[in-house]
Amino acid sequence: DMLPRQQLPAPQRMPQNEPLTPIIEARFSPPPKILQAPMRQQGAPAAAPVQQPSPETAKIRKSTDVYQPYFIEANKTHGVDEDLLRAVLWHESRGNVAAKSGKGATGLMQIMPATFKAMGGTNITDPKDNIVTGAKYLAQMLKRYGGNEELALAAYNAGPARVKDRVPDI
Repeated sequence: DMLPRQQLPAPQRMPQNEPLTPIIEARFSPPPKILQAPMRQQGAPAAAPVQQPSPETAKIRKSTDVYQPYFIEANKTHGVDEDLLRAVLWHESRGNVAAKSGKGATGLMQIMPATFKAMGGTNITDPKDNIVTGAKYLAQMLKRYGGNEELALAAYNAGPARVKDRVPDI
């Protein structure tokens, strides 16, 4: 859960039509190779055939589908992409509701109890509350870093102070 020691790239927005796989792979080590969602090929017309998810992506989606209503609610409430939430959940806990890190991060989205409370969460072990509150925190990080998912995910995982230490000009 440490940020790499190299300088992070300057903030930038990812194009809306890009598959999420490169985004996720660039942020997590080892990359979960998730979210090769059926999407348009870059530069292709809207009616072009879409990529099919890899077997690993299909497995991850299937194993997290039980939380789909919470991803939808979190998206509607906080505006965070459902697939991005699914990827964070998978990376952080592999879908284990009872997950707890050595530093105390708890639940599916591996939120620190103090952060969970500050975000207005009430039951950190409740899957819905954990996902929706994690989405609220991730939305806050996305806003803080101007939509730069790489910086927002780094801050979500290691804390905004750690990102500031590595990218002092933000």
